Amino acid sequence: MASEPAPSRWMVKASAVASAVACLVVLAACGGGGGPADEDEGRGEETARSAFEEGFEAGQEVLEEHGKGAAVRETVWGGCEKRAEEAGTGYPDDWVRGCRKGVQTFSGG
Repeated sequence: MASEPAPSRWMVKASAVASAVACLVVLAACGGGGGPADEDEGRGEETARSAFEEGFEAGQEVLEEHGKGAAVRETVWGGCEKRAEEAGTGYPDDWVRGCRKGVQTFSGG
């Protein structure tokens, strides 16, 4: 039986370099970490937060203008959901949560 020669160190190093380059190419293609994607997430949180605040303000207006009974109706009969749909927000769930919190929170006056 003839034995095959052991791979040279040069072949092992070349293989390791090729693997490293392939990983870098894949990471670059996937947008691997940092940069604009992280910045977009930050803006998304601000938008969700602003939707909540807008819903909260709408809920406070309902509570102040129409009283506690209207606030209960907003929560029970889906008024906040309808208002969120009318507002056309990109974050309707956050808007609805804000609205519900707004109709339940007396501003003290």
